[in-house]
Amino acid sequence: MDFRVALVALLLPCIFASVDKVDFQLRSANDLNEWTQLLAKGVKYFHVDLWYRNETECLAQDWYFDLNRRGCLVLSKELPQMSVPQQNHYNLIDHLSEGYLQSTYFSSPVANLVVNLCFHTNRFNVCDSSRGSNDFRSLLDDMASTLQSVKAGVSLDFIFDCDASFTPEKSCLLDLWRPINYPYHASADLVSFMNGKNPAGPFYNAAIEDGSDRLLMLTDGDNMTVWRRSAQAGWGKFVNSIYPALFTDIPTGTRLNEYGAFLRSADTPDMKTNSFASFVFSGDMDPTMFHVYSASFNDKAAQQQLAPNGRKPRVSVLSVEGKLVTALSLFYLPADGWTWTLVQFNAPLKNDGMRYLSSGTLEHAPSNSVYSFVTLPTTVSDIYDVIACNSLALCTYSKVNTVTNALTFESMFVLPIPPAIGSVTAVAAVQNPSNGYPVLMSVRSDPTAMKVGQCLLWAQVWNVIQYSEKVSDLIATHKTLQFCVHTITANNVDDTEVTDIAVVMLNNMDETTECMNQWSRIAFVEFSTSKGNIYGGALCVDFRRGHATALVGYKVGGIPNYHKEALTFSLLDVGQHPQLSIIPLERAFGHGPYLLEVHDSGFCWTTSASVANSSMPKCTQSSTSQPGVLTYNVGTLTQWLTDIKIGKKRSPCGQVYHGNYDLGTLPSAALFLYEEQDEPKVGIVEMHEGFTGTAIPGQCAAPVVFDGTTVDSWLLPTVWDVTYVFSDIAVSAEGTVGETVWAALLWFGFTGATAYAWYSKYRATKF
Repeated sequence: MDFRVALVALLLPCIFASVDKVDFQLRSANDLNEWTQLLAKGVKYFHVDLWYRNETECLAQDWYFDLNRRGCLVLSKELPQMSVPQQNHYNLIDHLSEGYLQSTYFSSPVANLVVNLCFHTNRFNVCDSSRGSNDFRSLLDDMASTLQSVKAGVSLDFIFDCDASFTPEKSCLLDLWRPINYPYHASADLVSFMNGKNPAGPFYNAAIEDGSDRLLMLTDGDNMTVWRRSAQAGWGKFVNSIYPALFTDIPTGTRLNEYGAFLRSADTPDMKTNSFASFVFSGDMDPTMFHVYSASFNDKAAQQQLAPNGRKPRVSVLSVEGKLVTALSLFYLPADGWTWTLVQFNAPLKNDGMRYLSSGTLEHAPSNSVYSFVTLPTTVSDIYDVIACNSLALCTYSKVNTVTNALTFESMFVLPIPPAIGSVTAVAAVQNPSNGYPVLMSVRSDPTAMKVGQCLLWAQVWNVIQYSEKVSDLIATHKTLQFCVHTITANNVDDTEVTDIAVVMLNNMDETTECMNQWSRIAFVEFSTSKGNIYGGALCVDFRRGHATALVGYKVGGIPNYHKEALTFSLLDVGQHPQLSIIPLERAFGHGPYLLEVHDSGFCWTTSASVANSSMPKCTQSSTSQPGVLTYNVGTLTQWLTDIKIGKKRSPCGQVYHGNYDLGTLPSAALFLYEEQDEPKVGIVEMHEGFTGTAIPGQCAAPVVFDGTTVDSWLLPTVWDVTYVFSDIAVSAEGTVGETVWAALLWFGFTGATAYAWYSKYRATKF
């Protein structure tokens, strides 16, 4: 089939409609330091595991103190290691009680948050007469009472689950802890479904005397038969339930789509599908990954298969007019060579929204891989420069017209200072706001640099001061400057084999920037190494003097400000093939520009956490590169600069939003800004080589298999102040007791581990 015919077929509107009210629950949300990111990403349903440990085991924790010597409840997916610091149920309650979180996330009457508390005893039946059972129920008596106070006046609710959930075998729980409710597992009534309705069963019955009135959250695992029977039975008493229908343990993107098809088929008046508060899928994955995988039946993300056999994709957003986004993509087709495609969509991109405009072969495309793909506006409206360069600094220059939808070749050029054999080169460009001409910068590695003090990354810059139709002429009109941007230090002398480089530049924003004159630009550089590490640095590049200094961020009076220090790069993440995108939002949200980075071979924080170190808080783990895991990092300029300054490695608990969104290789992504109901919104459109294999144990859940270029798109959170967080609750990223634990302690003048231990003891006596 001709590529253009295949492309049009793939981009035709999808025949499937989205299902209303599809949502996500993070299973094992046991690291409270992650909750601020999760809430900002829109998560409203949480599953928390709490393990009961007796007093002898709890005494190993510095925070433990209970006058009644009842033991403690520890947050952990698996049986916790009590020899290392752990988070506990006191932390959870105080976290949920905090005024900032309640006012920001829990106060909306339409944003009800539900927390499933899954209690594990592991040693006894909760209704026997042993000391452990009595102590466990006593702890939950106090906890249930406190939770009622926590939820008073806010849109927050709790479900007692697992070993604390009522069943006929645990009759002692019949009237305990009211009005907290329990889940009901639909498979319990499968026989009655098959033999006709059984009005006496809890699926239909809501009698107080047998506890059926409290079995109010319909749930079950990956069992399509049970869910179909439930739908065919009209959903029983759960029609008009205030709780969602909870689907647990749905393993892959393919299986999610099968459930999406089921929900669409069940969406008829007699099935009463829309009577639920929402349909919630519970799993161990980043919420963005869930929305992307379930894009065929939700409206929070999009995923489309763009080009069969498409390789090494690159994407750039050219323009946004209102909500209409025009984007240019480039990918390699074995039969056609390097191919460009111009598309449009209304933001936010949905599965029925991408419209094909035109495509063609990129003339004189550079051989080898296209490492850099840059577009920038020109002095002529609707005309954009397009520069594509390979790792050997060979580039092609074209122009694209968004009125005629045509891309025309202009010239080829080689960067003036040839790179060494085996080096990697990346190119960035911005429009000079003073004259409209391009400003170019390249960063290349030196494969011969292996000792402390040698330059690993060199930069070349050109500030174009005379316009010509050919980029080769543009470069020739100004002196080339070359300078070192990263020197090998003792910290990374054994990690100098560069595999890829990414660079972006930003036109300076306002007078609060010391990197502010017609000859200076802000630049971000990242590079990956053969050991699977990603380093990053922020630069203030002086084009006139030919040097760069580190750019470090801080805030003055709430306004972004930037100052310069000695140049340094920090280890930021693990993975390969980083790609960057930046948009100069000025102070649209009050936070300055946004920076996005995506890469492959990242670390899967969810499934990996359940396979290894699952008895430790998630963000205390040491991340390692894993093949095929696609990862995103996005935040404000100030947040990025702060992390670079302190050398903070990425995790889901940091101030820069971090997570996994898909499986595949060689990603490229672009940010775009649009307005909806006079509110600024930021979206991401991303392309990568699709997932073609079988998920590796310890990896994230697998998506739908596709051998070619895949498009993902989603919106970013609108709450960006994640500098507030109960940072280092119980343990820090290094696994030690945190130095900044509870903001409330400042009132008492306490800090550090001593204050935290005192506060936990105080809380224990007050329960």
